[in-house]
Amino acid sequence: MIAGTGTLYFEYRQGSSGRGDQIDNVHDPDTRTWQRLLDVPLLDGRGLMNAYGGPRFGLDGMWHAVWVWRNTPCNSTNHTLS
Repeated sequence: MIAGTGTLYFEYRQGSSGRGDQIDNVHDPDTRTWQRLLDVPLLDGRGLMNAYGGPRFGLDGMWHAVWVWRNTPCNSTNHTLS
């Protein structure tokens, strides 16, 4: 939940470590359902890698993102700080 907004977000990886997409959902309290925050993954490794890290809501009311790409489940394959 983002403090002060009352909005509940849920982030998960669809796929496996090193080969997945980061999915972000937002909860709709009126319908009591989860909706995709975006129609496509925010960080898409195109089946070759996945991002570790990602968006966080800052105290300034803005979204911030920092991540690395990983090619396999092993953290030694981390590369490209973005």
